[in-house]
Amino acid sequence: MRAETQREILRRFFTLRDTHTTELALAPMRQRASVYTDPARP
Repeated sequence: MRAETQREILRRFFTLRDTHTTELALAPMRQRASVYTDPARP
């Protein structure tokens, strides 16, 4: 990994830590239960 990439990751981490937030989506993504339980799906 390039040094500049590592620095950018660390900058993002410390910003998120200091603001007590994450980079998650603004709203939850909803899925039907069949997406996880349908036996026809591989």
